[in-house]
Amino acid sequence: MSISTESTTNEGDKTADPEWPPNFANLDPSEEMHLLSARIAQLKRQQTTNSSTSSATKVGNADTLGDRNKISEEVHGETQINIAEFVRYHEKMELELKEELKTKELKALRTELEHQKLLIAHNALQTKMEEYQKQLQQTTEMKQLEGELKDMKELKEELKQYKEELEEELKDIKQYKEELKDIKKEDESLSESGIIRLELDRSPIVLRSSQFLKHGQ
Repeated sequence: MSISTESTTNEGDKTADPEWPPNFANLDPSEEMHLLSARIAQLKRQQTTNSSTSSATKVGNADTLGDRNKISEEVHGETQINIAEFVRYHEKMELELKEELKTKELKALRTELEHQKLLIAHNALQTKMEEYQKQLQQTTEMKQLEGELKDMKELKEELKQYKEELEEELKDIKQYKEELKDIKKEDESLSESGIIRLELDRSPIVLRSSQFLKHGQ
């Protein structure tokens, strides 16, 4: 059912309001509701004025009391219909406005929820990255430590080998000392017997010090 946007003059003619309806597409919802409320009040005033004028005109032309009452009821009925139609339109616009506001609020809540989810996901990812970096650092340190332990193990083996070679050389030196001691006793014995030893065959012992020099470097 369409809503009348016409006004009635004192002569009973209906003229359209050139400023109504406005362009609601360019209005804010609160401004739209304000205009609708103002329009309802305006229509009520117009209908009251038009009803009085129309009633006076028609009643003045009526021949009988029954005609006057009938005309008055018709004018009043038209006024009530127009007002009821506009009230329904106003209620419809108010309901649409509430739905629009509700939709906007839900959209804002969804946006906020998505933002919170992204923030939580970002913080979780940041925490995982920090844990991964710590594990990577620990792994690097462990590999470095394993390398150092390997070097120490190799050094230990070299020291063990050097110790064995040194012990072998010490045995040779000990044996050489024993030989010198025996030779000395033999010389003393020959000297006491008046025999001169012309030559003493002494084979020098070469110390195997290659490993020692290697570790010394």
